Amino acid sequence: MATKDKVDLYIANNLEELNKRADDNPSIQKAKLSNCAQITHIIESTWTEAKKAELNNDEERAYILYMRLFACYTALKQAKDIANNQVNQIYKQSHRITAQIWLPYKHGSTCDN
Repeated sequence: MATKDKVDLYIANNLEELNKRADDNPSIQKAKLSNCAQITHIIESTWTEAKKAELNNDEERAYILYMRLFACYTALKQAKDIANNQVNQIYKQSHRITAQIWLPYKHGSTCDN
């Protein structure tokens, strides 16, 4: 089975820009004001998109989506206590992708926007 090549950087020029993209999303603002059921729905759809991005080797998009998931879990935890293992899984995934995506930025790779 052939593996897909990593998608070239195309969203941002550094992690600061990626983090801004992760924060600039209406669903995150909505999650902060929502009840547990609504937040859970946002988490499920964002999780699905993050996994698709990761499977497609689109690390920038996956990073943004995992950061959004982390924000949603934070909102959910504030709304109602949940199992920490889910938050820890997202935290680990976001750090793993951060480590992978940091190197291309460090070596001067930038997007074409």
